[in-house]
Parts: sequence; C-alpha cells; structure tokens
Amino acid sequence: MRGWLLGVTGLALVVLLGMTAVSGDVHGLLGNADPGPLTGYGSAVLRLAADGCGAITVGGLCFALFVAPGAAPGTLSAGAYRALRLASGAGFGWCAAAAGMIVFSMADASGQPNPRKQHTFTHLG
Repeated sequence: MRGWLLGVTGLALVVLLGMTAVSGDVHGLLGNADPGPLTGYGSAVLRLAADGCGAITVGGLCFALFVAPGAAPGTLSAGAYRALRLASGAGFGWCAAAAGMIVFSMADASGQPNPRKQHTFTHLG
C-alpha cells in the first residue's frame, strides 16, 4: 500500500518541480523582484506538503468519525483508531509545513532571496 503512495507523491513532486521550472519569472509580470530559485521551489514544495498533510488530516478525522465509529458511544473501532493516528501524524506535518512556509512567503512577498542564504561576511573586513 505504501508503494503506490510513494509513487503518487513522487509523481506530484516531479510535476510540481517541472511546472515551477517551466513557469519562469512570474514575479516580473507583476512588477516585483524575483526572489530566486530557492524561494520558488521551496515555497512550491512546502505548499504541496501543507495541502497534502491537511487533506490527510481532515480525511482521517472524517473517516474516524463517520465511516468507522465505535460499537458503543465513547469507544473507537480499530479502523477509527488507526485513522486518528494517521490524522495526528499528518496534523504535525501540516503544522511544520505551514511554519516553514512563513519564511518562504516573506521572501516571496519581499522579492528578496531566502535570508538564510544571504550571510556574507564582507562587513568584517
């Protein structure tokens, strides 16, 4: 089961990175400065991760609530427990991807490259 999931994820990454490479400078059309390839690719990959983890989180919670309810009120079936565990892990991934998107969104909006790549020590000499 994990084989097809890894295949679909890999295909989504290939399509995403290919579309980002082909799209070129989309910031120039709006009159903004280009923040660089690291910001473009990084924000696209983090957006894919955040959207994917968000969909898995909501889907797992809905499955546990509506499709595999427990036999008695306040109990979980085995399928619902597994779906909640999956949703919990995906929720942490969603949070991490959203937190990482903050830096890339600021770099994208300002038109400056990622601040972690700007460390130059010319002011020391």
